[in-house]
Amino acid sequence: MATIIKTNGTKQSVEPKDGKMFSLKELQSVVGGYIELVPLNDGKLMVVDEDGKMKANTQLNIEASRIANQQIVGQVIIIDKDQIE
Repeated sequence: MATIIKTNGTKQSVEPKDGKMFSLKELQSVVGGYIELVPLNDGKLMVVDEDGKMKANTQLNIEASRIANQQIVGQVIIIDKDQIE
């Protein structure tokens, strides 16, 4: 199971459409752009918008920043390593 973390700190559990792996299109839809993978200490991956920090209207995601130990903006999704090719 994966977790979307919105900029307001709310979390939503999600599953890939095929039940196993997220497609590139699914991940891009969640983060709102090209994806970048941020490895987390627990072995999971945080998927973020690669260009998020350069976009004018992107909000700081305080919860995601706390989890990743770095500044993260925009909506993110945390997935298991085996949920992406």
